[in-house]
Amino acid sequence: MTTRVLSRMRSRAADAGASSIAVAMTLVALPIAVAAIRLLSSGFTATGDIAATELRVRDVFSHPTAYGAYTRFGWHHPGPTEPLTSVSDLQRFEAIRETD
Repeated sequence: MTTRVLSRMRSRAADAGASSIAVAMTLVALPIAVAAIRLLSSGFTATGDIAATELRVRDVFSHPTAYGAYTRFGWHHPGPTEPLTSVSDLQRFEAIRETD
């Protein structure tokens, strides 16, 4: 009789463990799915530091870039490495956006 009770208890514990894993996976996957749907439906709008970086990358061809990325602490990183290396990526993504 005790082996039956132990068997039932083990079975219930295994079921509870499987259901808690499923709930945890759903809680992790749900925000990712919502973010992906919002990104695909409305497109990407740069804000904050990403917007400032994009503006600096777009300025590379209009005038020379002498400083690096601006920080919220009121100074620039040394050198224009990021804008100069990101220009090709921006051009590639703009071309992809125009074909869609």
